Amino acid sequence: PGMEVREWRIQFSQDEFEQISMVRLASEKFTIRLRWQPREVFKNEDAAPEVARRAGAVVVVNAGYFGTDGRPLGFFKSGGKVFNRLLLYRGRRTALHFGAVFHVKEGGRRVGIATRDAFRPSRSDEAFQAGPHLVRKGRPVPGLDLYREFHRPDRRSLLAIDARGR
Repeated sequence: PGMEVREWRIQFSQDEFEQISMVRLASEKFTIRLRWQPREVFKNEDAAPEVARRAGAVVVVNAGYFGTDGRPLGFFKSGGKVFNRLLLYRGRRTALHFGAVFHVKEGGRRVGIATRDAFRPSRSDEAFQAGPHLVRKGRPVPGLDLYREFHRPDRRSLLAIDARGR
C-alpha cells in the first residue's frame, strides 16, 4: 500500500528499445533515508538488491554521485553526519551538473528538491547534491542541451516530486 511500480519500454528506432522502471511512493507511508557505505565497495553494477536486503529497504536508487575514490562529489548528509559540505557551483549559472539538492526532513516523512543556491543544510535531516536539475517550476531548465552529458546514452536515475509530495 502506498507504492506504485511501473515498467515502460520505449522504442527509439526500429532496433533500439529502452526500459524505464518507475516507483512512486506515498510519503506518509514510507520513511525516506539516504545511505552511504564508505568502507564497502560493491563490485557488481547491480548491487541494489543486496543493499536493499541489508538496509531492510523497499526501494533502492543507485546513482553516480560518487567519485572513483568512493567519496561524494557534492553535498552529502546521511544519518546526521555530513560527508561532504561543499555545495558545488553555488552561485554559478553555467555549471549544470550539480544543479539540485534532494533533501529529507521530518524524520524521513517529507522530501524536497531545491536549487543549490536555495538549499539550506541546517533545515534538512539528510540530503545529496546531484544534477542536472531538469525541471523547475514545471518547465525545463534552460541550457540543458549544453550539459556535457546531455547527448551521451547511459543509465540514469531520476528523482521527481509531484504536487502531492510523492
